[in-house]
Amino acid sequence: MLKAVVMFVALNDAMSRVASIAIVHETLSQAFDEEVEFDKVVDGLLRMVGDLSATAGAVTTERTGTFGVVSANLATNLSMVVAELCQNAVEHGLADTSGTVQVIPTRYDNHLRVEIADDGRGLPDGFDWRKSPSLGLSIVSTLVAELQGTVVLGPNPVGRGTRAVVDLPLVRN
Repeated sequence: MLKAVVMFVALNDAMSRVASIAIVHETLSQAFDEEVEFDKVVDGLLRMVGDLSATAGAVTTERTGTFGVVSANLATNLSMVVAELCQNAVEHGLADTSGTVQVIPTRYDNHLRVEIADDGRGLPDGFDWRKSPSLGLSIVSTLVAELQGTVVLGPNPVGRGTRAVVDLPLVRN
């Protein structure tokens, strides 16, 4: 029975990753230039993450603010980062309870800051995401480094739960 549960979780994770890539591919294939209205991508990802990841309870996903237009190259990696962090928020932060996952993009000085926060149970004591065996966090770390950005993961400063903050330059060296 335990083996079946582990296989189900792995299959669910794989389906989520494939669905994320499909959403980005669909959006990029409809674009006629090298730029993408990223709000549409994120809104699609949020619907998908809420549908695929919720095991129990009601999960609300919402975007506050706008990403605006981003390059197609940034859109591909950024969509994976957002999807992984949102999926982690639902699976680990909210787990078997109801709650909300918020995505809050902000632009400043040729940078894009993306906060992903949940109102779930928070991180375990002593948790260091850089040492975690999580495939999702490894993907996030690799993609953010490739984009010459930073990622910080910690307690949600405005209440219960966890907050991830990704900061990316919009113009790369």
